[in-house]
Amino acid sequence: MTHGGDGVIHSGEPCDDGNTRNADGCSAACRIENGYECQGSPSVCQLLCVNRRMEPDEQCDDGNVTSGDGCGPTCQQESGYSCSGVPSVYVSLCGDGVLEDTEVCDDGNLVDGDLKAGVGGIDAQTRPEEISIWTGVS
Repeated sequence: MTHGGDGVIHSGEPCDDGNTRNADGCSAACRIENGYECQGSPSVCQLLCVNRRMEPDEQCDDGNVTSGDGCGPTCQQESGYSCSGVPSVYVSLCGDGVLEDTEVCDDGNLVDGDLKAGVGGIDAQTRPEEISIWTGVS
């Protein structure tokens, strides 16, 4: 007798989320799908990338699938950010030449007092060195 999709985990079913849809973490055959973890009965499944735990092949895990916040939707560190900890905490990289997050400016280095004619520069704390000539990232 088949019970799949009734929300109750029966013998041989690692999950049962109460439906027979695929691609929601628990397949129509009541098998945990790749990239998911499932718990409980009925099973509640979530992407491994948003569980706030570092899994194999993840560079970060901040608990969301938002792009542009330092940790991307596939739990890979985004360009211009440095991630650490679990759940991941990320900060923009000062001195990489990319204006990110809370940076006021970024001239591509951490050298204080290196004003560029007509462009300006940043100090080691990502603050404009000479705001009166600041026009953007060089």
